Amino acid sequence: MRILSRQLAAALIALALALALLPATALAQGMTFDEEDVEPIDEDGMTFDVEDVQELEETPAGTNAPAVGVLAVPLSGLSSGDREALQDALREAVSTIPNIAVFGDADLLPAIEDRDPEYCSAESLCLANVGRAAQVDRIVQARVSRTGGGYTLNIDYFDVRDRLFLNYHTNSDLSSFSAVLDAVQAGVNDVFGVRDRRPEDPGFVERDVDVRRIMAFATAGLSAVSLGTGIFFGLKVDDGLAEIEQYARNEDGTYIDLTQREAQRLQRDIESDALSANVFYVLSGGLAVTSVLLFVLDGDDAEELAVGQDDQPWYRAVRLSPSVSPEGVGVGARLRF
Repeated sequence: MRILSRQLAAALIALALALALLPATALAQGMTFDEEDVEPIDEDGMTFDVEDVQELEETPAGTNAPAVGVLAVPLSGLSSGDREALQDALREAVSTIPNIAVFGDADLLPAIEDRDPEYCSAESLCLANVGRAAQVDRIVQARVSRTGGGYTLNIDYFDVRDRLFLNYHTNSDLSSFSAVLDAVQAGVNDVFGVRDRRPEDPGFVERDVDVRRIMAFATAGLSAVSLGTGIFFGLKVDDGLAEIEQYARNEDGTYIDLTQREAQRLQRDIESDALSANVFYVLSGGLAVTSVLLFVLDGDDAEELAVGQDDQPWYRAVRLSPSVSPEGVGVGARLRF
């Protein structure tokens, strides 16, 4: 009995050693696993699906910039040479935008030419199919059409995945096709929300900021307010005088129903109101003159170059130049045509 027990114990120990030495791969042979049985775990201990693994494998590591395809749409009325020039200008403009990967029209052009370019460039579902065929995330397209004697440039920024036009830019009444090419960069900056850089020239003046005109309008408004305030105090003077006239006087000039102290108080109020009215009248006149001078005085030559002669308002044709000398102060005027 003891011999049998020893043999059984030896057999169990041998079986345990055999299982320990057996490779783990041998246990996996002949076994199958479904995708739903597999639950991968990342380095942070989070689980994710197999579809997520496939997407991560398809996306290059460290690349988050969207792939943006650039396309000059081949519309009717646009020659092949003009379309290529527009394509070059559009790609050059889009290349200045940071954080995007720019691609040409090698795949976009054949895909849109297989469809109706005029219809497909304006229809989101069709344009999304063109983008998917070219394997881009977004599309920047330029469309040029003739309107009367000029050109119209349309630049669209389209999201392929969402089938959505993110932004658009339209520039009409362009005189020539060269003007269209010159307007491409500004249109691209507009759809991407990029402001034009300020030139390095220190004499550059932005058209939308004219401090002198702002001050001219401000002083004109203050002049009107001062005039209204002066009129208010002038009316108070008239009311005070009318109130005094209501009281009867004796032959010596004293009031019958009004004490001397009350008469003096009314007189002081009238004089104070009259002084306030005159001060505001003078202030209104001074502000009005200042406003006129700000409108018509000589401006900076750099500003005139930036604005241009054709855009000068009518009042800028009159030039006033103040002069100061020991004999006196004067203002000279000249008219420019």
